[in-house]
Amino acid sequence: VISLKMAAGAEEDAVRRVSELVGKHRPDLLGLQDCGAEVAHAIASACGMQCVGDGQAAQAVLSRWPIEPVGARLPRGRGFRVRLPERSGEVLWYNVHLREHPYAPNVLYDPLKFWVEHTLHESFQDLLQESLSGGRSGRASSRLGDGSPAAAELAEMVESETQLPDLNEVLNDLEARRPDSGLILLTGSFHAASHLDYPAGPEWPCSRSCADAGLIDSFDEARKTGVADNFPASTWASNGVQDRIDFVYYSGTWAVEWSGHLDASNSGIAEWPSDHRAVLSILRADPAGLPTRIA
Repeated sequence: VISLKMAAGAEEDAVRRVSELVGKHRPDLLGLQDCGAEVAHAIASACGMQCVGDGQAAQAVLSRWPIEPVGARLPRGRGFRVRLPERSGEVLWYNVHLREHPYAPNVLYDPLKFWVEHTLHESFQDLLQESLSGGRSGRASSRLGDGSPAAAELAEMVESETQLPDLNEVLNDLEARRPDSGLILLTGSFHAASHLDYPAGPEWPCSRSCADAGLIDSFDEARKTGVADNFPASTWASNGVQDRIDFVYYSGTWAVEWSGHLDASNSGIAEWPSDHRAVLSILRADPAGLPTRIA
């Protein structure tokens, strides 16, 4: 499985570049974000894959196996049903592209600058004032940067007000359609960091909500089991902040064989089609589960 956010304005050469990526790494499923419908269908045609979705809220996806959309389009994504080969069952797959701004981790390092640069909701401003005087945690901090408790609290609220509402719509739709097989994929560009990468906090709401929904971060699972390519460790950088904000989540009987992040340095694609790294995860059914391997 590959999740790839396209670079804005890069559609002119996108078909050639992404087709080259698909040819080299042979994904069975490819979730695209920020990719227009015409370009996505051209990539699918060039690679012998099926394409559904579009370049707007539905976020185009490509599959080597039969695939169809399920339910209505959501604000930032949509669900799809993939029929696996050899009567191996179905996978419920969602592909999302959450709001890009504001980017909550920036709050940790210079929240006052963040506040000035963004026209924030009144509740953000109220929380910032609380943080200056001690915050809801009661621990005053004269310096909000460097991951202080006050900055962490503000960062969590920024993400809760921006990326999380659209993700919750996806997770609610997913839960309502959860298949009997339990086989689920969630790919996308979340523009939200993972609590798994911040053991001292913040407790990032989007990744926590995915975990609470029973979804497993495939790269983190590979990292824990020693089958990840740990470099490069991030998928994007903002103002010097390196984070994983692109993900392949899964649920069900699969085990992660390998996971890593691709860019021009390690993909074999010299002209990389994005300002994000792609996530590639190889999943195989548990021996007691379905005999299906997905890349």
